[in-house]
Amino acid sequence: MAERYPNHLISIPRSIVSLKHYFQVHDQPFTRSVIYLIILAVAVTALGVAVGLIGYFRQAPKDEAERAKLLTEKLSAVHFQEGKAKVDGKQPRILWEQFQSGPEPTKAPDKSPSTKDSASPKAIKTRTLLVVVDTTGKTDTVEKAAEAAGCAVSDRMVLFGPKAITTVNYKPEKSTRPEQGSVPYGDEAKLAELRKTVEAAGAKMPEVKIENDVATFGLEEGKVHVLSHTAAMMVLVNTTDKPMRAEQARWVAEREHPAMRPPEFLALITDTGVQLKAVYEKTARTWVFADQRDLSAATCAQWIASTAREVQMANIKTGMLPTIVQMLLFLCVELFFVALASSVAGLIVGGVMHAGLAYGEVLTIAIYAVTPARLVLPVLIAVTGLQADWLWVLPFIVGIVYTALGTHRTAQGLSEGGAPTL
Repeated sequence: MAERYPNHLISIPRSIVSLKHYFQVHDQPFTRSVIYLIILAVAVTALGVAVGLIGYFRQAPKDEAERAKLLTEKLSAVHFQEGKAKVDGKQPRILWEQFQSGPEPTKAPDKSPSTKDSASPKAIKTRTLLVVVDTTGKTDTVEKAAEAAGCAVSDRMVLFGPKAITTVNYKPEKSTRPEQGSVPYGDEAKLAELRKTVEAAGAKMPEVKIENDVATFGLEEGKVHVLSHTAAMMVLVNTTDKPMRAEQARWVAEREHPAMRPPEFLALITDTGVQLKAVYEKTARTWVFADQRDLSAATCAQWIASTAREVQMANIKTGMLPTIVQMLLFLCVELFFVALASSVAGLIVGGVMHAGLAYGEVLTIAIYAVTPARLVLPVLIAVTGLQADWLWVLPFIVGIVYTALGTHRTAQGLSEGGAPTL
């Protein structure tokens, strides 16, 4: 048995290149193994953050230049003169939409059983920038522009379900958290009050019929219908046979109607300037035409592109620490789960070789075997550019292989009375 255990930092490279190392650590106190797992999670998190930031800072200037170039072409329809902008045709209208392909979330919030096909991921196009133009003065805020484009962030939501009506107020007067309530169909007073609220917001109420204590609406079954979607209120009707939370219903509606999803950035071009707002910012940034010495489609496009990049970078800096903490906690759980799964291979090999290893020793070997699975493998995948759904099983495969080999070498060392050579 080893009396002195290797340093944790030295253990990281040794776990990758030397099977002898597994013999040296297999009988250490399990608390040392847990500390090593945490150190490994910190290393993987740091590597992931570093790779992500390097990739972002390399790609961001290229994306900004490409966005400015494409937007300049679209702004050729806008006439800039004497600190004013003017455009012909229907207004307000969408001048340009920029998309980015990405995977669709595989599950609805709260794992709703009502979305039967939600487990089949597919590539979708997400709007990163939406540019709306209105030089008539009718649309003077980004909130109105979002409403005109059909992607408003509503202050309230009313969800009509089969058993009750769910209400959500996202901007309550005396709280920073949304206020949620429920209105039973049998309460006539609350229904009348709700109808006034809905109609005052310019939204529509569905026709409700109660049959066997279940509401029906005369709409197509098995869907989430969008009756109204404005900045003031969103009204949804759930005609599935499963109850849904408000966020679930909105997720399902947006999945059916992707244009409802708010873009990352929304820009409004008026006769006097540009307003740009990110979905994660409370206020819009403005660019006044009258203050510009060089006013043209190119300078306007460049301001939108560069400001969007500045906002994005500021958001990354603000959310970096919480994101890193979440990644670290998630990785600790993930690494331990992979180690648990890989330890089965160690138990099998140890049993076949009659090594007499306790499960704690096998689990320690598995924890160290996770090192190549989660530290080296992601780098190799990034370098080779592999992209496939089956890649998620590779850490398990690599962890199982290293655990089996590490257990074999450890058993061999125990039978020989000393550590084996490679």
